[in-house]
Amino acid sequence: MARQRSPNRDKALEIYKEHKGNITNREIASILNEDEKKIAVWKQRDKWDNDSNVVQQKNKCCTTNKNTSKKTKKNSNQEPIADEIKEVLENTKLNDKQRLFCVIYAKRMNATKAYQQAYHCSYETAMVNGCNLLRNPKIKEQVDRLTALELNKEFLSRGVIQKYIDIAFADITDYVQFGQDYYVVKDKEGHPMLDDEGNVITKPYNYVRLGESNQVDGTLISEISEGKDGVKIKLADKMKALDFLTKHCNLLSDEERIKLDIENKKLQNAKLGVEIERLKGNKNTNKDVVQIVDDIDD
Repeated sequence: MARQRSPNRDKALEIYKEHKGNITNREIASILNEDEKKIAVWKQRDKWDNDSNVVQQKNKCCTTNKNTSKKTKKNSNQEPIADEIKEVLENTKLNDKQRLFCVIYAKRMNATKAYQQAYHCSYETAMVNGCNLLRNPKIKEQVDRLTALELNKEFLSRGVIQKYIDIAFADITDYVQFGQDYYVVKDKEGHPMLDDEGNVITKPYNYVRLGESNQVDGTLISEISEGKDGVKIKLADKMKALDFLTKHCNLLSDEERIKLDIENKKLQNAKLGVEIERLKGNKNTNKDVVQIVDDIDD
């Protein structure tokens, strides 16, 4: 049995005609309390824009009074199409769901959530297919263009890209001086103690000295504290900044890309060093693995 045609389908067309085609799907959906996507489907299937009445009214509106047309556009609640939507609609290499995925990903920078919203699937499916979709050259090309557009609009004007660069390339030695020094051992009366040969006895100690606040970029420091172990300074999340810049390396200069590559390699080497020490310290680690680790060290 065929599904009964919704009465709102004809009403939607009448509303479209009444407004001479100058009304958005969202506004029609709001009037009829329908889903905006459903209005778009009706509009496409019933070929509203091919209706002779609508075409004549549109042409008449455009040719008889251009000033009135401009005022109508200014005063209406119709939202202009965003730049990123125009960008993706012009890409005929992608289907509708792929286009939607690209737009959502450029906004949220999360492949799983973008895939889940575009394809209406489970989180587990989206987690696998979202990453795979990003490997599609056509998808990646579109995402890169949308990302650049989004970042130019929302980030670059406020210098956020530069801030991520500052965080990623920050060096702790720009903020603190640290090392080992020696202090003189004194007796109860405060006199320097001497060894058997008459030399002043000294002992080593570790020190940390903070840089002057007016000589460093305080916006890159997330925490400064002093406890029983001394002063502790913590910079903004370097790994997060490196991850962000790696995803958007197409926005960096050649010099910045080289620096980014160096910093990522430093991070990888640091992680490898920690893992090597863990393996060497684990008594249950296979002897062959430990031998390989020792060979790497050598």
